[in-house]
Amino acid sequence: MTGSSANISGQTPSCRVEEVIRQFGNKIDLIIDGGKTAGIKGSTILDLSGSEPIILREGDLPWQGIQEFLNVPLRFKEQK
Repeated sequence: MTGSSANISGQTPSCRVEEVIRQFGNKIDLIIDGGKTAGIKGSTILDLSGSEPIILREGDLPWQGIQEFLNVPLRFKEQK
């Protein structure tokens, strides 16, 4: 599995295995507990499907670092 973070969309990102179990219950077949995650905000999510990158969610990785790495201007998704 790969994902942006261990939480249901719109819910608080989980930092501990107990929080993952609380959110997902018996919908998970296997959990490997590596301890508390270092992140606080969750993952930064980019939409790279168009001609310019769009930040859908800014997480622990700041947008400035991503912009510098990609060497292109970034924009944020418009909020509804």
